[in-house]
Amino acid sequence: MNDIVNPKMIWVEDRHYRIYATKNKNDTTYKEPLEEEDIKYHQTEMDKDVFDINITKNGDLFEMDFQIPDICLGFVIGKNASNLKRIENQTQTQLLINKAKIKKNLVDKTKTIIKGKLEKNLILARNMIEQSIQKYRNICTPTHFVSLPLNVPSIQSNFELFKQEILEKYAKDKGINEHLFQAPQKLHLTLVMLKLLDQEEVDKCAKVLKDCYEDCLKKIINGKVLRVRLKGIDYMNDDPSDVHVLYAKVDPFSDLDRVQSIADMIVDRLVRECIIEKRLENLKLHATVMISQHKEIDASTQNMPDESHTRNFRSNKPPPRESFDARNILKDLAQYDFGETEIPCLHLSKRFAVDKDGYYLPALVLDLE
Repeated sequence: MNDIVNPKMIWVEDRHYRIYATKNKNDTTYKEPLEEEDIKYHQTEMDKDVFDINITKNGDLFEMDFQIPDICLGFVIGKNASNLKRIENQTQTQLLINKAKIKKNLVDKTKTIIKGKLEKNLILARNMIEQSIQKYRNICTPTHFVSLPLNVPSIQSNFELFKQEILEKYAKDKGINEHLFQAPQKLHLTLVMLKLLDQEEVDKCAKVLKDCYEDCLKKIINGKVLRVRLKGIDYMNDDPSDVHVLYAKVDPFSDLDRVQSIADMIVDRLVRECIIEKRLENLKLHATVMISQHKEIDASTQNMPDESHTRNFRSNKPPPRESFDARNILKDLAQYDFGETEIPCLHLSKRFAVDKDGYYLPALVLDLE
């Protein structure tokens, strides 16, 4: 089995990974991939049609090739290539990673070849790799989300006044500081969070949203402008002295019902098309205005409160977050009015990527006007 060298840097959420191409382990430049996980596999034989794959014969060996999303490649490989070695040993196969695509960073998937003497062992090895990818998907943080942008001048101005008042009056309250506040250019309503591991999954999600718009959302919009007013604030947990997320509410006297129907239909369609696993109960529209920070903050990502900043890549858990005391804020500003705005579009937003206007980089924008 080959080992791994020649790092390519990628970001996964707030974590920096090094991914290494295959190389002979006797090479003194050998280094370890940073992700490790003791994955327990379910060794059940699976029909090759499950993966829509083609197995070919090359001499005495069968071969299968497929692609692994780059974002989870380090996780699938494992520390010291431990996961790949385990799969090889248990299935009596050989796994080859296409180092050229890793080194040149041409695509967001990396070609992998499985070789073995028995066709069924190739299918079992592929199954185990798919389980690794699914486990990564289960534990990784979202990569995208569906949003309704609220970054208009009137709401941004009121938000800045809200921020200024809090910093002037409540700066001595536990945890209150300027880094808690959302960037005004990123104000939005969150409809649903997504884990899209490669461009193929992004494209599929975009198509599902387009189809949902044509099939359902047009009927709700019906040529009428969607208008929402952000009025009032609330928090996510049960203790107002120990808050992690403070959000602005949508005034029920605005177009809350129509916007809620749009959100519900989108979520239902994403579940039906297997983009997300299940429908969220009691989906609550909200616009995050303040969010707690992790204890270790990378100065290069400050003023980005909707993103977590540091993470222990080996445990895959972020460091503890420092909550803040929102009791005085909730007492004095419970009915704060951020203003009213039209919702011009539906946005498939990429987390941790910013467009030229300061809002999230779009994978899709659908006009709702």
